[in-house]
Amino acid sequence: MSDTVNSETVMVRDFRCNGCGTPLKIPKNSKGHVKCPSCKTECVIQGLVKNSEIAAKENINSGLPLSVDSATLHRKLVSSLCDCAALPLDVFEKAEVVREERYCIPAYIFYCNGTASYTYDKGVDRTQTYTVDLGNRVETRDKTHTDWQPVSSNVSITKTIFAPGEKKMASDISLLCKGDDEKITRNLVDIEELEFPHDVVTYDYNLPQPVAFTDYVQPIVDDLLKEKAKNSLVGKVRNFSMGGANIQKEITRVFIGLYRIVYTYEGKEYDVRVLGDGSFYTYNRPVDEQRQKTIDEKKRAIASVPANNLKKMIIGVVIGAIGAVISFLIGLNAGLGGWIALGVFALLITLLSIKIPSVNKAGRERDEQRAKAKEELNEFENRLPNIVKQFKEQKKALRGIYEQECTGNSNAFPQ
Repeated sequence: MSDTVNSETVMVRDFRCNGCGTPLKIPKNSKGHVKCPSCKTECVIQGLVKNSEIAAKENINSGLPLSVDSATLHRKLVSSLCDCAALPLDVFEKAEVVREERYCIPAYIFYCNGTASYTYDKGVDRTQTYTVDLGNRVETRDKTHTDWQPVSSNVSITKTIFAPGEKKMASDISLLCKGDDEKITRNLVDIEELEFPHDVVTYDYNLPQPVAFTDYVQPIVDDLLKEKAKNSLVGKVRNFSMGGANIQKEITRVFIGLYRIVYTYEGKEYDVRVLGDGSFYTYNRPVDEQRQKTIDEKKRAIASVPANNLKKMIIGVVIGAIGAVISFLIGLNAGLGGWIALGVFALLITLLSIKIPSVNKAGRERDEQRAKAKEELNEFENRLPNIVKQFKEQKKALRGIYEQECTGNSNAFPQ
């Protein structure tokens, strides 16, 4: 059976017999060959045939199925739209979801144990006491210097990392799996239980394992080792240097299910990518250039307002007063010098005090100008959240292939 939303948008959900058109169930482990119970025609599902052949050839024993429902896919799509300050305000009215593409992508899982050495100089402060002859008295002073000592140590990490096994979809796997490798591993199912829809597009392994490791895995392990080593450093450090990583690894090959949800706005296609476990990222989305320009201009207007210098001036007066008193006390032994120092500081403080009222007035004006600019920016930016809130409350799905199934369904909208 086909779900037809309009004359131009069709999403096929069921597989039908090539001979008589009877809807067919695809049993597990069919390997892409299904016999019609009505006319006995053997139907070949190319994507699943290729899937089975690759699984046998590459010794694949698990994978991430395409088991995300339409409500979740619609919710992920809406979430990707909401996360854009310069989104066109009419996108929820005019966008139309036109296709749901499903892919089976080969990948590697690297179970890595990485170790590396690192060196640095550790600084230890030493205090040295010495005397200074001032003529009429001898003064004791302290001098601090830093002794630098070479130090070497080791760091290790354990990390599960997904790497693409196919060149064309490499960026998708890298972006979607980055940081969530352990979570995705927990969601893998055994090959005997792994099911993909009949319209899945299956890719071959064409990215060699050594290349996948060098290009996608090793840089991640190197960065993690370096980060952990740097986080262990305390005190004064200089000349930090990492040695080459030694990475012990176990490797398995898996299938990764990926959805590509395609929608149109103002005649252009955009899409969001969703993994079989629901992880997603936005590939591209509509942007209102004029709206983005206005936001940038308003942010620049806020940044251009000079700071209120009243607090700095008051702090300067206080510090000056304290300095004047200290200078006077120190200068008493020098006779007239102490009074001169006190007089200079008193004059400076007087001049600063005279300026405080004008600085205070200018500061208030700048604060008001900045507050007004921020209010204008918030008012402009809040137009989109208000539209998003109204869209969620109405629970009317985006036009297109999910419209009938997801309208009114709370699970199809972000909370």
